[in-house]
Amino acid sequence: DGYFIAQLKVEDMEAFQTEYVPGTAALLGETSALVLAVSPAPMIGEGTWDSNWTVLMRFETQDDFDAFYKDGTYQETFVPIRTRAASINNVVLLPAFDPAVFGG
Repeated sequence: DGYFIAQLKVEDMEAFQTEYVPGTAALLGETSALVLAVSPAPMIGEGTWDSNWTVLMRFETQDDFDAFYKDGTYQETFVPIRTRAASINNVVLLPAFDPAVFGG
C-alpha cells in the first residue's frame, strides 16, 4: 500500500471544482485508489498548515499510483489546471508502515 497526501491552497475554487476534480476523479476510478479523507480545514495539531484543501488517499500498489499520477492525461491536462488554481501544490506518496524498517 501507499498513501497519497496533497496539501493545496486553492485560489480559484471554481476552476478547481469544475475542471480539475471531475477529470481527476474519473482517472482515479480506473485505479485502486481509495479516498480516505478530504477537508478544506483539517484540524491542526501542531505547526502551521497553510492550505485550504487536503486530501489523503490509499493506493494498493505503487503501480496503481504510477498509473494515476504519471498518466499522460493527468500530467498534461489536470496538473496544469491544479497548479494554476492553487498557489500551494504539495503532493507526497508515503509507503505503508513496515515495522521491520524500524527494527520491529
